[in-house]
Amino acid sequence: YDSDIATWIGDRAAVAAVMVDDKPAPVVAIQVTDEKLADAGLTKLAHCDATGDADEAGDTTDLGWSIQGGYAILAEDDATADAVATDAAEASLADDTTFTKWMDAVGDRGIVSMYASPEVGELAADALDNLGSDFGMTDGVLPSSAVQQSSLHADDSTDATTKALKDFKGMAATLRFSDGSLEMEWVGDPGTSLELYGDGSGTDVMSTLPTDTAAAFGMQFADGWFTKFLDQLVPQMGDGTTVDDVMTEMESATGLDLPDDIETLTGDSMVMSLGSDFDLNTIQQSTDGSGIPVGVKIHGDPTGIEAVLDKLRGQMPGSATDILASDTSGDFVAIAPDDSYRAALLEDGGLGDTATFKEILPNADKAVGLLYVDFDANDWLVQLAGDDQEVSDNLEPLSGLGLTAWMDGDTSHAMLRLTTD
Repeated sequence: YDSDIATWIGDRAAVAAVMVDDKPAPVVAIQVTDEKLADAGLTKLAHCDATGDADEAGDTTDLGWSIQGGYAILAEDDATADAVATDAAEASLADDTTFTKWMDAVGDRGIVSMYASPEVGELAADALDNLGSDFGMTDGVLPSSAVQQSSLHADDSTDATTKALKDFKGMAATLRFSDGSLEMEWVGDPGTSLELYGDGSGTDVMSTLPTDTAAAFGMQFADGWFTKFLDQLVPQMGDGTTVDDVMTEMESATGLDLPDDIETLTGDSMVMSLGSDFDLNTIQQSTDGSGIPVGVKIHGDPTGIEAVLDKLRGQMPGSATDILASDTSGDFVAIAPDDSYRAALLEDGGLGDTATFKEILPNADKAVGLLYVDFDANDWLVQLAGDDQEVSDNLEPLSGLGLTAWMDGDTSHAMLRLTTD
């Protein structure tokens, strides 16, 4: 490596699928600091592939390359590598407006960047159509020689999936370090999922949780979200089931009036949380949920929410109704089996004002979906390591984990952030 690779290899590399002759070809681009040494080094690698000896030539069709403009383009053969290098010299990806749109939206570049063009959706849709053809199902029926009926057929499920793929508008992502944290951010077209969530301007319930919260997951909901969710989900089932069929079955099982009761129960925003003083032994031994700091806090119509909860309790055995014990305060409803934790949930705990929360979830003020994990809350993560000192030492520097999803116009963002002390 020191003499044959380190002498020419640069600081950057990329792996891609590039369209060549209307087909995606695997390509690797490697920055080089010396083109002659790069050619010599790649020649030795090709020899190794062909004969097992870097100094002995042989026939190989597994590696081709073209070195231009400070980069070596590697492909399955020289012709493909030359074609990619030539096309890039005439018009590179950096000149593509869709690429620049998504890469600009993702923000500061990090140590790894990723991009998927709209053509990815087209290729995936074509592959799905071809899969149906390969199985003899272009007309939605199996061939007469089939010995067993298969659920894979050209139906509404396939049509809905194909349409979603063809509507794909591209995406980008980056992995970067930021102020002692590791961030992974994605941007892309939200598609129909945009219809399910709020616009980020609603009440942020998570910020009102107790400051010693160990973990929480919260969401905001758009009006009519449940019906829209089923409208998107049911066609994927592909068995002729309709949205009305699903609604009727769920109403029978739960005693609820759908979709109204579900949308009332979730309010405009809700959060599930876990307090830091949870104990695994208590969780295993508790029969009624007492002593377990877990619950749900909802912002919405308390009267309507309590009415829906009463319906659910009526479907449950008497001993199990404590799981849905609830209290209200203003526009908030807290549901938790433990009385003290339920009371703590109803208070404005001020989690959102803490430095830890702001560090883990820097975009919480505009989020429609949030995941919050505080590793330092009573040092519960380190305690899980038990007597394993090596694991404990490795976990100690970790501070928190956060996942934030938000909308910016017609662009969806998501950021996964791992923070350290």
